[in-house]
Amino acid sequence: PAGLAPRGRLRPAVRAVLFDLYGTLWASAAGDLDRRNPSPAPAPPGLPELLRRYGCPLSPQELAGALAAAIRRDHEGRRAEGADFPEVRIERLWAELLGLEPPQARAFAVEHEALVNPVWPMPGLRSALRSLRGQGLLLGILSNAQFYTPLLFECFLGAGARELGFREELVLYSCELGLAKPSPRLFEIARERLAAAGVPAARVLMVGNDALRDLAPARAAGFQTALFAGDARSLRGAEQAGEASAVLTDLRQLLRLLKRGRLQP
Repeated sequence: PAGLAPRGRLRPAVRAVLFDLYGTLWASAAGDLDRRNPSPAPAPPGLPELLRRYGCPLSPQELAGALAAAIRRDHEGRRAEGADFPEVRIERLWAELLGLEPPQARAFAVEHEALVNPVWPMPGLRSALRSLRGQGLLLGILSNAQFYTPLLFECFLGAGARELGFREELVLYSCELGLAKPSPRLFEIARERLAAAGVPAARVLMVGNDALRDLAPARAAGFQTALFAGDARSLRGAEQAGEASAVLTDLRQLLRLLKRGRLQP
């Protein structure tokens, strides 16, 4: 817990819930994908051996520096094309840096991610999703992500996002759209798709751990917002908690908030 008390009031009643992933549904040792330390020291156990197996002559720190430079170049090129917050396809960068074919680059990316950013489900995730599925709500995801991110549902919960109740057209991953949060365009796309499903923006709740990247653009899109403060390591913007419609310290509090329309400390 991050020292904040659960509270909130939702008006009007919510009909759809969008979730961030890293720091919200998944506890992450390194944090969101683009906020982590690009050169962790000391290197995670197993990383030097991983590089050896893939024939990489660089040290973990040298490779991290090369990756950071490749990301900067990719971002600069995308910004020149008009993207406000560009997102990379990490498997393409690994293929370029290590001279790997696409299948090997994807395999390396998965192994590398598991070492540098181990994640696990937030407490109560499985039961919270099960309860939400039974309420007739539309569930979606709006998250910075890479191709391996959806695999976490199968890994930890034994089912894909769709089987867990997430609506396919409401699952928005940054790597697939080429834009990362807090790009307003991501939230506009979500708003457009929700409107097509008959849900106005005012009846949408965005749940995330980052007040700047998750909640501020969600409010600008007309959504209600809930700051997830269940993990002090990943909470961002606690000082702005008062701007959120609600604060959650456990995912299981969400069902009570949605059913009653309010949550008291």
